[in-house]
Amino acid sequence: MILYEDNDEFQAISFLIPLKRHVSSVKEVLTDSTFKTNDMRFEMFALIGNLDCFGVPLCYMFYLKKSSRRVYALHFFITDKDAGQIEDAQRSMPEMLVQLSLKHCLDAVERRMVAIEKGTNPYDGSAAHDIFLFIDSAWGPSVGDIVT
Repeated sequence: MILYEDNDEFQAISFLIPLKRHVSSVKEVLTDSTFKTNDMRFEMFALIGNLDCFGVPLCYMFYLKKSSRRVYALHFFITDKDAGQIEDAQRSMPEMLVQLSLKHCLDAVERRMVAIEKGTNPYDGSAAHDIFLFIDSAWGPSVGDIVT
């Protein structure tokens, strides 16, 4: 199914993926967007459903905002770690709460915990002292300083 809208505020074309028999088993969805991926200044958004632990595209939309007037009013916005996306959301709607998605938070914590367990980033007090003389080269983090 293809949907098209063109008015004073925006122009959009959407492609719905025909998965009617599977949609009822989708329990959560997320959106993702791209920026500057085509010469016509359209942003592309995808609506992705979680179907049996797999991301399944449900809909794609190409969107071009024509007016500076706000077409929507969101209370919160959950995003990945894309700094540009976060800055755009905060600039366009300063009253909106912008949060990092739980999945991205958990991924960051897991990467850090793996790095700590592997000891890939050991503290070297001598190296720190060589760069900054005010650092005591004998100082180092103790086991009690590591949050578990």
